[in-house]
Amino acid sequence: MELLYTQKLDAFCIASSGADFTPLVMQLKANGHDVYGFGARKTPEPFVNACSTFLYLEGLDDVGEELPGAKPSAKPVAKAKAETAANADAVKAAKLASKKSVAQDTKLVTILRGAVQASARDDGWAPMAAAGNAVKRQAPIDPRNYGVKNFPKLFEATGLFEIAKIDGGQSYVADRKNKDRSAQPVI
Repeated sequence: MELLYTQKLDAFCIASSGADFTPLVMQLKANGHDVYGFGARKTPEPFVNACSTFLYLEGLDDVGEELPGAKPSAKPVAKAKAETAANADAVKAAKLASKKSVAQDTKLVTILRGAVQASARDDGWAPMAAAGNAVKRQAPIDPRNYGVKNFPKLFEATGLFEIAKIDGGQSYVADRKNKDRSAQPVI
């Protein structure tokens, strides 16, 4: 709280898997600050929902990454290649399983559909950036918690949305359930 009143900060980061920080998060947000939370999957939902964005630490994949200045690992090359191939197979299997579970996560799908509907234009298509921002306004969702890098990949992973790119590189998203939408975004 001292930092809140003595420093001019834009955001706060809290790394915890306990709900004890929920009142602090609420106070920081009431004072106009973003609060980024980091913790384990066991983190209580009130704390997760209180944060502007919450990232589950188990979702971070640091396989094969070394810290700058760290000594390289001393694994034999053949063993390292075998481990890398095994890890790649495990990652592929996990991605397949996560795609199925992402589409079956009713809370996530409801939020994604609501975001597309809230930001959709008259043709039924929503600019991807607007849809992603609408998701973030509704809940502290970070796509990395679902095994993907960004919102376009998250929408794609559900298999419930149509995604179109136009010539200028702009992406649009539409709900497949929306039969009133045009076949392609109208420019």
